[in-house]
Amino acid sequence: MSDLTEQQTEFVAEYVANGGNGRQAAIAAGYAEAFAHTSAYKLLRKRHVLDAIREEQARVLGTLGAKAIHVLGCLLDDDGTPAHVRLDAAKTVLDRCGFVAARAPVRSVLPSSDVPLTEHETAELRALVGQLEAIQRGAREALN
Repeated sequence: MSDLTEQQTEFVAEYVANGGNGRQAAIAAGYAEAFAHTSAYKLLRKRHVLDAIREEQARVLGTLGAKAIHVLGCLLDDDGTPAHVRLDAAKTVLDRCGFVAARAPVRSVLPSSDVPLTEHETAELRALVGQLEAIQRGAREALN
């Protein structure tokens, strides 16, 4: 951010900190409140300001990433955390580490014929709904 003026540097820091509100960032950086919107508009069209914003966002994301990892670790270690939350945390960590869960082959419960569902008898459709509900119950029980 060495190409920035002191006021631009403050704008960049405020812009990233407040979630991207240019007018508020301009005011906080000392630009005239009456022209804050225009100042922000102009600043956000300058290549060196945009580059500095990206650098600051990357820096902040790096620190937030470390915090997020810490939170996931705490969730995994806390026996008081509900099982489904711990499972989601574990999946998230494994996913970010590059361990992708093997996908089970999808088992179709739909009739194998080419007949549209709208042309099946009511009893057949009820049986199909029963099969889908049983699969859903089994999936819920597996998570708990």
